[in-house]
Amino acid sequence: LNSLSLEIGGLTSDEVVGRMLKLLVLENVTRLELKLYPLDERREYVIDHWVFTIFDDRIRIPFVNLEVFSLELKHFGGTAEAFHQMFIAMPNVRTVSLKLSRDTVLLFANMWEREGVLRRLRSLRISLPETRPDAFADHLYYLDEFFRDEHCKELEKLEIEFQGTDHSMSTKANLQKTLGEKLHIING
Repeated sequence: LNSLSLEIGGLTSDEVVGRMLKLLVLENVTRLELKLYPLDERREYVIDHWVFTIFDDRIRIPFVNLEVFSLELKHFGGTAEAFHQMFIAMPNVRTVSLKLSRDTVLLFANMWEREGVLRRLRSLRISLPETRPDAFADHLYYLDEFFRDEHCKELEKLEIEFQGTDHSMSTKANLQKTLGEKLHIING
């Protein structure tokens, strides 16, 4: 199995996801497309539960050969812990595309740098089409902090899509200063 496209939605339980993944050999997967569409409004952290089930690294790193990863979230966002778990389980990923809901907490933290998360990253695309215009300024700040020390030395392109406003201009300028021509901003 080299490529896997997985769509999990509705009221699917973590247990069902875990049982299905146990049937697959994930170590050879080089491309993973993941779409998570929960419907259970009573379970605010359903995205996190699915992520911790899919990227369970307690025994081994499940996606050691993964090079291309895309994630689409609807209705709920994931927490910083869920993203940390996700990216630590794919140490060799080179291309990442994230289409995130407005409630997503995507912190590019110092912890990621210490653990070598995303160090082989060449291309990162982040799309936040539902994000409130001023809310993305914090994301830009954390991205700037993460990339400032050249943690991802192989990075060729960072593409960001969001609803830009004047309030995010200074943070956007700092990120542009850090990444130069590698940064591509798309105002939605």
